[in-house]
Amino acid sequence: MSIPLSQASQAPPAETRSAWGTVARFAVLVALYVVIVHVLPRPAAIKPEGWRLLGIFAATVCGLVLQPVPGGAVVLMSMTIVSVWGGLSIQEALAGYADPTVWLVMAAFFISRALINTGLARRIALGFVRWFGKSTLGVSYALAMSDMVLASIIPSNAARSGGVVLPILRSIAELYGSRPGPTAALIGSFLFTSVYQSICVTAAMFFTGQASNPLAAQIAGQQGYSVTWASWFLAGIVPGLCSLAVIPPLVMKLNPPAIRKTPEAAAFAASELHAMGSMKRSEWILAAVFVSVCGFWVTSGVHGIDITVTALFGSAVLLVTGVLKWEDVKGERAAWDIFIWYGGLLRLGKALNDAGVTSEFAKAVGSAFASYGWVTLFVVALLIYF
Repeated sequence: MSIPLSQASQAPPAETRSAWGTVARFAVLVALYVVIVHVLPRPAAIKPEGWRLLGIFAATVCGLVLQPVPGGAVVLMSMTIVSVWGGLSIQEALAGYADPTVWLVMAAFFISRALINTGLARRIALGFVRWFGKSTLGVSYALAMSDMVLASIIPSNAARSGGVVLPILRSIAELYGSRPGPTAALIGSFLFTSVYQSICVTAAMFFTGQASNPLAAQIAGQQGYSVTWASWFLAGIVPGLCSLAVIPPLVMKLNPPAIRKTPEAAAFAASELHAMGSMKRSEWILAAVFVSVCGFWVTSGVHGIDITVTALFGSAVLLVTGVLKWEDVKGERAAWDIFIWYGGLLRLGKALNDAGVTSEFAKAVGSAFASYGWVTLFVVALLIYF
């Protein structure tokens, strides 16, 4: 049906609707700040500037969800506002960008770029599929194990799945004519569901499994609970492996594929590996850096070398040997975007802790749930974390 010219001329242009949407989102952030700072009662233990800081932090997190402007811009604006109303000087507000945790994530992103550029990450994934991919269940396990290995150093499940796992998964599904739509149930729907659930697990298994893990570890450290790469690994490896073992058969029961045997998948992986040829010089260097960095992370409690130093040193080796180009570093847009919002949120979190907001919040939550069991408390803690 065509729209009459008179009605079409009355419809606001797309630019106007977008502008009003941006204004509405900013209005929500301002309203949230006003409610927290001027409506909710402020605990006596928290100073006014600390309470204003809470309002700015809550509005920032809400802004990352609503995104009136990109997330990095929201945090950058918050850092500026904090230096005016949040009780921090501009030097203190920007101190988060010098935090070692931020640079650990950045260095891990640089190493992950080399893993993808050289093809080593793809070679690892194809190797697992060649070894275990003769059945649909085996393909699911192979892709999950590939992501698990890469999660030890790539701090982005989007980079791992989108850059490495997804292309291989899609190719295998298309080998059997399984595409979105009527043929999805052949094999594709099962593989996508199973691998997605597995990737959620691997993101939590390692200190560097996702960018938020080091942030959570630092918050725990501020409360007196030291979390290192090695301690996270020891705590996460058993429940992680158990979860990875259970997910594929559980998904297969809930979302059964029509195809159960996949010898073509193993053959496809073998042919792809053959086409890639033997490992190149850059891959051998990267493999050595990968193993060395992870090894130093695991043994950091023995030799005392900070894991950020190890990661930066590994990045430097890749740059010196030419495995990683400076253009790759400059072009890693996701890493620099995370640098802006991650460093800002890290500083806001530390400032909230210094202002006593975190401890007051913990006391309030603790008293509200004092009579509940550990299962309820665990669920609530997960909700608060996310």
